Amino acid sequence: MPVARACRGGAGAGHGGVRLCSVRPSLRFTHSAVSAFSFVRVSAHLPASKPAWTRRGAAFRTAASAKSNAEEATSSTSEVEASEPSPSEQAAASIISELSAPTLVVEDTLEHAGGTLTILKIANATLDTWPDNAQRRLRVWKPPNFDAKKPPMKDGWPCVFLNDGQNLFDDDMSFAPQSWRAGLATAEAIRAGKIPPCVLVGIDHAGERRSFDYLCFPPGTGDGDFRPEAKDWPGGGAEPYCDWVVNELMPLLRTRYGISTAPNHLAFGGSSFGGMVAITMSMRYPDVFGSMIIFSASFWAGEGRYLRDCAGYEGNLPKRMFVGFGKREFTGTRDSNEYNIDFRLVAYIDQYVQVVKDLGLGPDRLYYALEEDMCHTEADWAKMYPRALSFALETVITKSADGEVVVSPAASNLDRGELERLGREMSNQLFFTLPAEMVPGHPATVYFNANCSELLRGKRNPKLHGGYNGWTMDKFSVAMGPCDIPTFDYAEWWSATFTVPKSATQLNAVFSDDVEEEWDNNNGEDYLMTIANPEIEKPISDEVINAFDEEARKLWEKRAKPEHWDDMIFTLPNPIVAGEPCAIYMNPKRSSVLMNVEPITCFGGFNGWTNGNFEIVLRSAPLQQYDVVRWMTNKINVPKDAYDLHLSFADEHKLMHDNNNTDDYILKVQNPEQKRVARTISEIEEQDHAGGKLEIVRLASRPGSTKKAKWKEERMLRVWTPPGYQKDNAPEGGYPVLVMNDGKNLYEDWLAHQGVSWNIGYCAADLIGNGILPPFIVVGIDSPGPFRSQCYLPFPPGCGAHDHRPDAARWPGGDVESYMERIVGEVLPLIQSHWGGSMQREKLALGGASFGGVCSLYTAMKYPDTFSAILAESPSLWSGEGRFLEDMQKHKGEWAEKIFIGSGTREYSGTRDHEWQEIDDLLLHYNQEAVRILEEKGVHQDEGRLAFQIEEGAGHIESAWGHRLRGSLQFLLSHWNDNNHQSNGEQ
Repeated sequence: MPVARACRGGAGAGHGGVRLCSVRPSLRFTHSAVSAFSFVRVSAHLPASKPAWTRRGAAFRTAASAKSNAEEATSSTSEVEASEPSPSEQAAASIISELSAPTLVVEDTLEHAGGTLTILKIANATLDTWPDNAQRRLRVWKPPNFDAKKPPMKDGWPCVFLNDGQNLFDDDMSFAPQSWRAGLATAEAIRAGKIPPCVLVGIDHAGERRSFDYLCFPPGTGDGDFRPEAKDWPGGGAEPYCDWVVNELMPLLRTRYGISTAPNHLAFGGSSFGGMVAITMSMRYPDVFGSMIIFSASFWAGEGRYLRDCAGYEGNLPKRMFVGFGKREFTGTRDSNEYNIDFRLVAYIDQYVQVVKDLGLGPDRLYYALEEDMCHTEADWAKMYPRALSFALETVITKSADGEVVVSPAASNLDRGELERLGREMSNQLFFTLPAEMVPGHPATVYFNANCSELLRGKRNPKLHGGYNGWTMDKFSVAMGPCDIPTFDYAEWWSATFTVPKSATQLNAVFSDDVEEEWDNNNGEDYLMTIANPEIEKPISDEVINAFDEEARKLWEKRAKPEHWDDMIFTLPNPIVAGEPCAIYMNPKRSSVLMNVEPITCFGGFNGWTNGNFEIVLRSAPLQQYDVVRWMTNKINVPKDAYDLHLSFADEHKLMHDNNNTDDYILKVQNPEQKRVARTISEIEEQDHAGGKLEIVRLASRPGSTKKAKWKEERMLRVWTPPGYQKDNAPEGGYPVLVMNDGKNLYEDWLAHQGVSWNIGYCAADLIGNGILPPFIVVGIDSPGPFRSQCYLPFPPGCGAHDHRPDAARWPGGDVESYMERIVGEVLPLIQSHWGGSMQREKLALGGASFGGVCSLYTAMKYPDTFSAILAESPSLWSGEGRFLEDMQKHKGEWAEKIFIGSGTREYSGTRDHEWQEIDDLLLHYNQEAVRILEEKGVHQDEGRLAFQIEEGAGHIESAWGHRLRGSLQFLLSHWNDNNHQSNGEQ
């Protein structure tokens, strides 16, 4: 399985806690409507009632050098803001003013950190927790050469919103002797190229009522009453505050400053209580802000209530979260040696970080900085802020709102501290990439830990060899060099940087030593590295998530019976639909590897891991659970061009894996717009056979196919054309076609599995020569050898009843649908174009034996509109201990027009050196049950739609199937004569 970092994580099954993520309306603004929307009242999205109490406030200090609005308008700075309104706009503003709409009023403008710092009042703000109805204030820093109409991103200016605005820019204004000095740090990060040019918004706190805005409930005095001064501090306004920021403040700033609309370009943060409201925002609006900055979050408030609420949350989180904390949060600002309180506070934050990790945030999305000497002060937060800013905006500049890449930071932008953190957390991984999701058209770096490779441990200067989209484009080899990641746990890191092609969807990679003698290629499976796919990463709404879970609950109420307890995976919708969200439900109790594991990590890849790989965390689904059934779930978007989904599962540490014995769990994706491309021919070898021609056709590889998938896909056809065959003289509608599984066993004894073939060419020639059947083409499709059961069965076979087939214990299964999709969508069009075969249902038949017989019955059930006739010889219905019979019984759709089932009385003993009559009888009974079910479903023998032949003494061998072939073909294909006469005008 790929070890690369996840594409996406943290999508959840629903939302819990204290309604921290209720359904929210959102406002969308077009460029042309911006000025009008700046006057719109948005209080309809806020709570209907306001707090009954009022507050007495603290004095608000402004800079001594305040300028008037007029002075700002004529300022010589490079800032470009709203132009002078026209007379009509002034009239409109006058009308709106009478309606008391929220507006921004400039109070002061200063030159700061090479840019401009503007202090604004918010007149008529709908959030009225400020003292004595005073106006709320903002501090907005713009970088040098700021122009609201010329943002660096397609969707607007990146922006960082921080609480406690008074403490951010000016030491004289700060609560403590030193401010965050956020403007200076942001300007330096922009100058150094670590982040894109951005706007920084400081939202002033409400003085004595600060705790009300920032907490979901009053803080109390903490565990052990260690904060007695907070006894009467208010709380409860955090959710309305978050609503106000998103629904009122952001539209105002977007109008005035051109703030971005894309979550990936927006960050929100704060410290202390301001960090707590950032946590609330992360759960209430995870799809608005792409990053969160949380310093010294006061989890002591509420005596653990916040932690309980966070632990109960099951929704999404922002793309990235920086959590900073100190080990001297209490004693560092007090004359106290009560270190036990410091320990308690660290324990709180450790628990929160674990909650975030459990929600799917790995090292690439979560930066947890626990500093030895850090205290609860602005000075310490100022030291940490540059790190947090670089981490938050590294993802912010990856893609615009519509998924278009606009900026991609080089890995070299990471400072040594960040690389050290990654090296420590990834020391047991073989490799990781930066960015975690490589971006098409931009640089990426692969970091390789040679000590995690048994083959390359100790090798110097390893090489990275890669190819995109299943090795189909831009193959490369590059030497890896030493990097700045320190050694942890004997890890030895090497790195290489390269540019990802714009059309890339996946990177296949292998590693070698410097002389390319020793190779680590993941046991022939390649290492798959994630490339960003905007389709997959789009947020899924709460309504859709809840609808999926409600549908799943109703479905499971009907299926909660012992016969369904063996189910391991189901999806909604079923099948999955390309271009739409889907829900994955997995029962780890049916996994021998993961039965007692929670949560579950799910790896997925569309189109054979070539289009949009992802990693998500599955958590308990809101369904009824049992001792033997424990449904876990998560939701994901399906790309528009997907046609299958490969899944595998692991524990949260990715140490234990269930990947269906390396064959993946493969799900069909329904794609109405998917146009299959006919397979192409690599070479043809022709020989005379049974009066006609036998062509051995080697197929070219499927476009975009992975090296692993090639082993399972069709590589050889054996096409027999009858005597007198001429493509240009084909009957109207094309030659009838009989498609057969296990092509090697059909024509020549020396090639057949058991030394004797079906002799199908000679049988067909005889039927045609005697006028019993019209000329038709036989297409034998060679099986993929070890993966034969994978392609022919809808599930792994197992050992059967009484473990009579222990050799099949680890044989794969489950890919029959993909196999049939390739036959119908790729092989049949090739037969039509190259040999003149028909594509009409009445002229198409399919057959097979053993596992191939199960595939035939599956086709009769699932593809009755494609094949009119089905031949199922000795179908191995023992696989899954009769499970396929259950599927037949449940089927409520149509069946193929004609079905022939053949069976011997010695299906087991006839090919072995010992007798087991009980199993012989059981295998015959399975076939008799299949016939009974078909009769029950309306496919009757007395109506000429069904034939069942039991051959006394016959075994499970090609000679028996060939012996019954003449009769089976006469029964199944007799209508071809009628069609042939009709198409030739009864001549």
